[in-house]
Amino acid sequence: MISIVTNEKLIFNCLFKDPNLILKIEKNWFITKTGKDLFEVLNQLYSNNVNFSVEHIITLGNKLNSEIKPETINGLTTDFKIDCFDFYLTELKKEFSKKNIQKIIMDDLIKETSLKNSFDVDKVEKMVGEVYESITSIKNKKTSIYTTDTLIESFQNTILDRIEHGNRYETGCSYLDKYFDLGFLPEEMTTIFSDSGIGKTTFKMMLILKRIFKKLPTLDVNLELEKSTYVQRFASSIFMKNKKYFYPDEDGNIDDEMLNKLDDIKNSVFNSPYYRYIREDVLDIEGLRTHARQMKLELGLDSLVVFLDVTTRLKEFNEGNNFAVAYEKAVKKLSGLAKSENVHIVNIVHTNREFEPKLAKIEDIDKMKPALRHIKNSSAFEKDSRLVLGLMRKKFYMEKYFQDEPELEITEDIMEVTALKYNEGSLFKLNYLFDGEYSKVTKHTENKLQKNLNF
Repeated sequence: MISIVTNEKLIFNCLFKDPNLILKIEKNWFITKTGKDLFEVLNQLYSNNVNFSVEHIITLGNKLNSEIKPETINGLTTDFKIDCFDFYLTELKKEFSKKNIQKIIMDDLIKETSLKNSFDVDKVEKMVGEVYESITSIKNKKTSIYTTDTLIESFQNTILDRIEHGNRYETGCSYLDKYFDLGFLPEEMTTIFSDSGIGKTTFKMMLILKRIFKKLPTLDVNLELEKSTYVQRFASSIFMKNKKYFYPDEDGNIDDEMLNKLDDIKNSVFNSPYYRYIREDVLDIEGLRTHARQMKLELGLDSLVVFLDVTTRLKEFNEGNNFAVAYEKAVKKLSGLAKSENVHIVNIVHTNREFEPKLAKIEDIDKMKPALRHIKNSSAFEKDSRLVLGLMRKKFYMEKYFQDEPELEITEDIMEVTALKYNEGSLFKLNYLFDGEYSKVTKHTENKLQKNLNF
């Protein structure tokens, strides 16, 4: 076992050599006071795109810890192998977790449960959660070094897992599953994006409703849309009624049948134990971890699918002055959560067009077709997503720019769903029929698969 001080030195030397390795350190695992403060200094410098020079470290470090001096930095020098960074970090996590568990169990937990009066259940639950997190941070760490035997054994287990789950983790939509063969595999991420108004949330709701009916474990996290509006869209899709149906008429009356129907879907659809809805204005990734962990614990699940709408409203995406760095770190942390909690994360995100092309004629609408570069800081989402889907509706742009064109009246409202990245197969494009009035997306029967597209 590497000593604590030596292990911290090894990690800092790796960071000085390659600052980007800091993205792998999802929290402050350092044990000594100087180590903790020095990591915070490097984290701030990296977030602000400032290099790790001794001068910069000392200038910022003195504000946190007067012991951070030039001789402190010089004293960190030791022989190290940058290829061993993951090993160094795992060893540090073990030491941190061991000391953290000792403190919680031996001090905090015993003290709280020894009180004569009734103990604080929420406080104890939080402590138990911290112990669980300490264990899983090590338990879920997978080695990246395999012998031939362990490599083949790992693949054999994957095949057995595919058999157990019907050869795929369904998305919910059998039409999409036909081309997205592996489905929403645990430990992976999918990204769905489009311009505002195209129908990302409606497309997501279609997947979720199908998952509810198929009893597929789903955590639906909404960081943007107000919950009454969200449920109304679900109900519109199920009842095939527009929004006026859910408001009093001119005489102030409302259809009693509608209230009865809402009772029906409450009991048949939303009463599913396999579905949970979270509505938060402010949420960070650790809070998301807690929600996912709690649902798995309550239902005895090994894995589930987490829908995030809109992912970039998570706290970590909006920290620091350099958004590119913030996005890179946040997506890495989300990817880490998917792996450590054995969940699949579906990111719903907006496009970020720096300018909107001038549309002089209907044919110019093709300029609005989604491309990977249209995702804000797209490289972050692209690298860590197994599947990236771009959504497009020609009629949306026709209604926006060409209201007087005769062609508008006879144009079907088709939602094109294009795979712009798919790690395990050919790229594809699917057509769905979009009905905004009823918040509904259905398979377009005349759709034909287009493979090997050039983008």
